[in-house]
Amino acid sequence: MTAIETPGWIQETLPRSVGGPIESTKTAIVESLRQAFAGTRLEQNVANSTVKIDMEYPMKAEQYPGIWVQFSFRKFVRSGISQQEMTYSVENKDTENERINWEPVVSFIFEATVTLSIVALTSLQRDRIADTIVVGLMAARPPVTWFTDPQRDTQQHRQLLEELSTNPYVSLGINLDQFNPGGQAVTTGVPWDPEILGYEDTYSFDILGETNVVYRNDGTYTLRRIDPVPQNWGEEPEGQGWT
Repeated sequence: MTAIETPGWIQETLPRSVGGPIESTKTAIVESLRQAFAGTRLEQNVANSTVKIDMEYPMKAEQYPGIWVQFSFRKFVRSGISQQEMTYSVENKDTENERINWEPVVSFIFEATVTLSIVALTSLQRDRIADTIVVGLMAARPPVTWFTDPQRDTQQHRQLLEELSTNPYVSLGINLDQFNPGGQAVTTGVPWDPEILGYEDTYSFDILGETNVVYRNDGTYTLRRIDPVPQNWGEEPEGQGWT
């Protein structure tokens, strides 16, 4: 049995939904954590228990042990002073009723805090999950941008930042130089049984992000795709000099 649940999708696609930057950011973080911790030492360290990573607090026995992901903005500002770009969509394309709708795009930069709350049924289980999170954050490495030999360069500990870098609707960066323990605790009772002890621990870290919001003519909004173009350079790119 694998240690981390890794379904293909967490939430429905965000455009044209009620979701926005908060939902999209939490979705990106949850998916990235699931991918980063899949196949790690948790498989051996939590006695073959499946560790759930989700944005909802675990309420059932089968959801333990788990990691509850919380997110809160600290700052949310426009990328420029009165900055606004324009894009357009085409209705009834290639017909006599074809119509072009021009729509404003506003870019926002935000600072936020992500909190990971561990819930478990034993102290040992909690501590082992916490160790995996701490080591995973300490050792996280950015995606490869250039290398000399792709067959030899290690890919270890790159999943977290690589998943975040490929999220289409928010661009995110984690402050990996500092993360803050919130302290361990023991609770009397779990959601399904007041007699069972629950073991908890929390860790938080800061993120910096950017998102583009498109305002539609029908009064709705959606998030515009952000598509970074990575460059894997094994040798000097043609037409560019090195300094």
